[in-house]
Amino acid sequence: NGYLRLKAAIRFVQTRRRATVACRRQRSEYLRLKATAGCVQARRRAIVACRRQHARHLRLKAAAIKLQTQWRGVMARQQLQHLRETARRLHETAMAVKVQSWWRASWCRMIFNYET
Repeated sequence: NGYLRLKAAIRFVQTRRRATVACRRQRSEYLRLKATAGCVQARRRAIVACRRQHARHLRLKAAAIKLQTQWRGVMARQQLQHLRETARRLHETAMAVKVQSWWRASWCRMIFNYET
């Protein structure tokens, strides 16, 4: 009878010890998995933040290119207007020279014909 009680007590202690060891093993496994999950989540958040930042960079770059393109267009139109005005002035000057030379030639012919 005492042997059976001792055997039952030993079995009880062993069962409790095995349960405690298993519980500690499960707890350490849980903590390891929890830490791993935290690392995975942090990495995922970093990737998402990086993608957002990259998308923002691309939007800003596109906006800058658009502004630069528009500004270059404004400058090109101003330069074209300036060239047109310069060409018009040169044309007007050339026409004035032609009119003046025609007038002088006419005047000279008229004076030459008058003298002869």
